[in-house]
Amino acid sequence: MAIIKNAKNINIQVAQNYTSLSKISHEESEEVIIEATKQNLELSSQKRTIMQGFGRETKEKEKSDNSSGHEGPIITITNQKVGWGYIKLIGADDRKFKGSYITMGIPLYKMLVTHSADKTFKFETMVSRDSWIVNKIEGVQAEVYNCAFEPKNNNEYEGVYIDVYPHNNDTAAYKLEQNNSDTLASGERYNDKREKVSSAKSIMIHVGGYYHNEKDATNDNKPRTRAGGSLGCFGITNKENSFNNPSDNETKNIINKIRQKSDDDTIFGYSTVKIIIEKRQDVERIKKVNLPY
Repeated sequence: MAIIKNAKNINIQVAQNYTSLSKISHEESEEVIIEATKQNLELSSQKRTIMQGFGRETKEKEKSDNSSGHEGPIITITNQKVGWGYIKLIGADDRKFKGSYITMGIPLYKMLVTHSADKTFKFETMVSRDSWIVNKIEGVQAEVYNCAFEPKNNNEYEGVYIDVYPHNNDTAAYKLEQNNSDTLASGERYNDKREKVSSAKSIMIHVGGYYHNEKDATNDNKPRTRAGGSLGCFGITNKENSFNNPSDNETKNIINKIRQKSDDDTIFGYSTVKIIIEKRQDVERIKKVNLPY
């Protein structure tokens, strides 16, 4: 059991048979009592119930008559092309030079952010949707597969806030879940093992294009601006994205606005962020490209 008085900036993280408290902000609380065991908090749905339950009785009662079942920000990733960007081609690194990589040009799509109740809350950005990976290389030509995630049927998801992504970076992200699971049914796609599959796991909306990595594993964990790769995620990309104009600030601005708007000012209380993915038709899955070496 943990008792916290006048608690600020805390979050529940459930381990084997205990609960630790850290980080996510909420209104000051006179006293919070949390008791957890592995048995009653093993499922993510149960974890979420515990995390969202404190201090929300009145709010939840008010929401019980809301037939829509959702009140909060809505992220819609559209199938409307609005720009052009670059992504790292996974598996095509030039091994002669540590940390080098090859990029591919990709279309960018409009991402629209709205709110179910506040019609003045509306803005947009661009995201990448394609995720190219090398299948095989023959000479200077490579056969590449597209790992892009497309919804199979139901295209509505819950956005789970990830406070740091990529690892050790200063940008946050939202991970897609359905029925409290991050394993999602998808249209047929390739995975990182070059296999055809009909599911995807850990799909996120995060920083995309060229971005500044605070600790780059390919650069001895030193800061480095680089192009990011993807295995199905959606990469937030700023206008005129380049090595000298990375997408970090755009990503932080977008994610922070959504996060702040989802804060309903109750203890541990953040309203659900709904994510809608518009399905694309005729997604290019295989092609051949010439490598620059």
